[in-house]
Amino acid sequence: MRNMTEKRAVELNWGEVCDIASAEIEEILGLQVPCRVDLTGTEFWTLVLEDHHLPLPKLCQLLQAMQATPSDWEDALPDDGGTGVAAIGMIQAEKLIGRHLKLQWKHRLITAEGLWLVGVSDIQRPQLGPGNIHDTGCALARELVQAVADIADCLQRREGR
Repeated sequence: MRNMTEKRAVELNWGEVCDIASAEIEEILGLQVPCRVDLTGTEFWTLVLEDHHLPLPKLCQLLQAMQATPSDWEDALPDDGGTGVAAIGMIQAEKLIGRHLKLQWKHRLITAEGLWLVGVSDIQRPQLGPGNIHDTGCALARELVQAVADIADCLQRREGR
């Protein structure tokens, strides 16, 4: 993969998404868990743990390592009172990706081929807060224009293959 901090948009194919998530699960839990992605149109995706049922204590350990918010916990825990899960939702899976790549992003674009992370920044870089002179609509517009340019550049290279 290229140096991602130089781009405002990063494309990950679904195989890369699964490899990254599996690597993070193995690092956090010590379990090798192969996975696949299930798409729900162009708005949602789920990380399905193939032939594996993650027990609640392991799920809780994973959520703690991801610094999950209360709403993340609510989304991740089974509604039916089950003792584990066979899939991880999009938000939690994206937290695994961000943790692994040490990146943050502002938007996502879901395609049949993969996941675009748009408005990418290095996770160690301090984020601009409200009232900061650099935190303006112009700065955001420049970031999004650069992201669109990065996506267009990637698509042009792909067509030239």
